[in-house]
Order: sequence, then structure tokens, then C-alpha cells
Amino acid sequence: MYQVAEVRVLDVEGQDALGFCVRKTYRNIPFDYVDGSTDNEFTSPYWDDRGELCMIKTNEIDNICGLGGDTFSIIEAPEPISQAVSLEDALHAVSDEIGRNSVYDIYGVELVYQFIQEEPKEEAADAPARYNGRLKWKIIGKNQNDDKDTLFYVDLETGAVASRFKPEYGE
Repeated sequence: MYQVAEVRVLDVEGQDALGFCVRKTYRNIPFDYVDGSTDNEFTSPYWDDRGELCMIKTNEIDNICGLGGDTFSIIEAPEPISQAVSLEDALHAVSDEIGRNSVYDIYGVELVYQFIQEEPKEEAADAPARYNGRLKWKIIGKNQNDDKDTLFYVDLETGAVASRFKPEYGE
């Protein structure tokens, strides 16, 4: 199942067009989606499985890019999550992480699956890539010091700030 993550109005040779960035979901929770690359300060090693659709001249999809990705099957963890960190506790963890010298305006929060590629086993070097997914609170804020967005990920089970980085958006 796919979910629209973002809609953009584009100019294609002087004509308005719509661009849709879509991402996969599992049990109604979306896979993480990051628009843009990451800068050198906070690099993201995480994978996202997304696609882009464009509607240019009609109300039909004219162009599709990147759908399908690497997600062929999902293997559920043997143990269910027994305790989850609240959003309020996740926000406190981010506050503790950034300290007193920075102020962020939080403008987005969502629960996502975040994936990192597992190292392939030597005997299965030609096997399909495997990714380990974790549920994370994704907290999006704008740093008041440099006016740049920063993405914070808080592990839903441990409450630890698992990663943070600044996306670089295209022109």
C-alpha cells in the first residue's frame, strides 16, 4: 500500500503540473520518507522506499519513477513491542539532545518505520538486500539559529534519540 507523502506544484514548460511523492506503508504506518539528501554534519544512513508520480496535461498519471524499490517481503519481529515511548517523552528526549543553545520550532511529527540495511552474510552475498526496520517518532523542526530544518528520530521502544540530520533540498 502506498501513501502520498508530499504534493508539489511544478512548472513544466510553462504549464502547471502536479508531482506526488509516495511511500509504502505497513499496517497503516508509513515507511520513512526524506525529501532531499543530507548534509555532511548529520548524514543519514537510512533507506526509504518511495516513488514519484507526475500529472502534467491530464487528470491521469503521466510519469512514474521509483515505485517498487527493494521491499519484496516483510518479516515480523518475533516479539511484539511491549512498551512505547509517548510523544511527550520523545519531545523531552529531543529537547535534552539539543541543549540550551539552540531553539527549534517543531512543525511536524509522525510515527514511521525507519530502515537501515543489514550487512550481508558472507555465504549469501548474492541474496536480496535486507533491512532492519524500527518504529521511530520522526520530529521535524526548524532551527531558529540558522533557519534550517532538522529531522530527529526517537526510538519508540527505548526513547533514545536514534539519529538526527539536516536534509538538503534541491533548488
